[in-house]
Amino acid sequence: MRARHALPASLVVALVVSIPGVPPGPAPVAAQEPATVELPSPQQHFGYPMGAEGRLADWAELAAYYRLLAAASPRVEVVDMGPSTLGKPFLALFVS
Repeated sequence: MRARHALPASLVVALVVSIPGVPPGPAPVAAQEPATVELPSPQQHFGYPMGAEGRLADWAELAAYYRLLAAASPRVEVVDMGPSTLGKPFLALFVS
């Protein structure tokens, strides 16, 4: 049986890319700068810093803050997944 000799894949790619007359691939698309959106910080919204001793935001306050963020920014989406076992909205928050 004869052993087959193969070119390493990286060499094959380098040869194909450097062929004269072959146009390069499409130019990369420039990233657009996102519009600056003023979102309230948790401290501005709740009136105290998160983690402050003796302070804990309840679910209604948190849900209101999430919905406020979603309304103010196209990068935040809130999806109501239905009621939780306690009857409160079970929210999924998507941030990109």
